[in-house]
Amino acid sequence: HEQMIVPFAPFMWAWPGGRPKNAPLGGALYSQDFTAGLVSATPMILGGVVFSYKYSTCEGRYCRRDPLTNDDMAFAYMQTGAFGNMMQA
Repeated sequence: HEQMIVPFAPFMWAWPGGRPKNAPLGGALYSQDFTAGLVSATPMILGGVVFSYKYSTCEGRYCRRDPLTNDDMAFAYMQTGAFGNMMQA
């Protein structure tokens, strides 16, 4: 069916564990410890978010197919859902 469903997991993202020197926005999105990272990660993890990728041939107005390849798996529609429910984002 050329479809891949991936659950969101803590190891697929980078969470800040401190404030880097010269952080953007004056470091407003960081903390001195792991607090800011945990605050960002918690709703994403507890929400049970999944990503679905439906691969297909490159068609439509948003498609930018590489003329040097003939890869039918190079194009995909992406959808997200909560708790595995792909009918509701």
